[in-house]
Amino acid sequence: MTSESAALMIQLKDAIRIAKEHAADLLGEAPYSVAEFEREDYNGRPVWVITLAAATNQFQGTALEYRRFFVDENSGELLAMKIREFAFQ
Repeated sequence: MTSESAALMIQLKDAIRIAKEHAADLLGEAPYSVAEFEREDYNGRPVWVITLAAATNQFQGTALEYRRFFVDENSGELLAMKIREFAFQ
């Protein structure tokens, strides 16, 4: 990777900001916190995967709901949002 292409990539802080802005727009205002972040490929494109957590009200109390936001590393475009599911054993 050249220094020029590295300069075009968005930084982690920008990807988190983009994910939080889209979460507020799509899901409503809530105190979202960062649970996880990683880099991976999504449909052949390098992305930041930002997992945000938000409290939800349940009948038995408060639970956390996790959403994964796939932010293109080069453009900052939101490519996808998915519910983060856990495999319980």
